[in-house]
Amino acid sequence: MNKYRLCAAGAMLLFWSGALPAEAVTFTESGDAGQSLATANVVPGAVGTGGTDVISGSIAEAFNDADLFAVTLSAGTTFSATVSATATGLDDSQLFLFNAAGLGLVANDDINSINFFSTISFNIATSGTYYLGISGFDYDPQDAASFIFPNTATGQVTPVAGAGSLSGWTVRTPGPVSFGDYTISLATTPIPEPSSVLGLIAVAGLGAVALRRKRAQS
Repeated sequence: MNKYRLCAAGAMLLFWSGALPAEAVTFTESGDAGQSLATANVVPGAVGTGGTDVISGSIAEAFNDADLFAVTLSAGTTFSATVSATATGLDDSQLFLFNAAGLGLVANDDINSINFFSTISFNIATSGTYYLGISGFDYDPQDAASFIFPNTATGQVTPVAGAGSLSGWTVRTPGPVSFGDYTISLATTPIPEPSSVLGLIAVAGLGAVALRRKRAQS
């Protein structure tokens, strides 16, 4: 084969191999993932670097239940987690993220007023272990004295002022608690450095100036 054809064939192979989607790596809850840091299921691999990107599990019907998963996250990334429907699914979920010491970072009950699944997003400043919690509405995490997060139905929230580390879970409002199977999609994306963002803005500005000059000349 001619060397130019060989180069072209190699380029096409790289193009197609890059275009193929990577197969999702799923971690299935082992037994019943615990409700404390000490009993959390440990998810293998760092999220976003060939490790787990889907968690599959179930919230028990017989008693109030929450599942905690220890996940490894890298600094300089934005971590996101989103609950999606399953055939016999947890239809009203809640998601919580804690740091290695069990201090709350962010939480979400409902994505919006008509979507009762949950999603969270958080910029990771320090590499290490974090804890992702899931429960059915209205089973909430507490510190030694009170609830860690505010009782907010929609949108992402941060902990209440002065909240301590996770010590247990309690039904906030007496009534039925949601249960069933769930799937959580995990992802990490690099956080753009300020210099990179400024560079893109500068390039865009120069392009706009050049376009104006071209139009003026014509």
